[in-house]
Amino acid sequence: MKAILILATALLISSTQPVIACGYDGQINNPFTQAYPGSLSVALATRTAVEKSVINPVSPLSGQAGFDRSVRWLQQLRERLQQNGFSGSVSVLLIDSGLWSQYSDQGTQIAAATDLLQSIETLKLQIHAQAPSANEAVLITSEATLAALLSGEIKFENATLAGLVRMNQPLMLNLSQ
Repeated sequence: MKAILILATALLISSTQPVIACGYDGQINNPFTQAYPGSLSVALATRTAVEKSVINPVSPLSGQAGFDRSVRWLQQLRERLQQNGFSGSVSVLLIDSGLWSQYSDQGTQIAAATDLLQSIETLKLQIHAQAPSANEAVLITSEATLAALLSGEIKFENATLAGLVRMNQPLMLNLSQ
């Protein structure tokens, strides 16, 4: 009986998904060990942009409140990308918390049972995604920049030129409403 319990426990432990921690998970982050190439320059550009009033600062939130706010912004970004016809996939790093998310298109789904001929492209958002591999598209930004992009305070092109957004490969992203 004891051997069966040990075996069952070992199977449960080995079959669980790894937990991906970010700053909202209550862990102490060392930004130098978790940094992704380009994230430090985005952090410095964000600080400069806030100091020069190019973008507004966001109030720091931690724990569940901060996570919920970031998720709302990431969902708004998904809606904006979907409205503007984004296809493919991109991983997004919010440097403030180290939160990785991934957007990927999931093909066509029926929009409504009453209209079988109409379909929409769906864009899936995965929060707490794994850090991407070297050949995957990556967008690095901060919460303040994401909020400014979504509110129309700054255009994507201007944010990119100011170093507030960094990409490892060219992406056709249109965030205008």
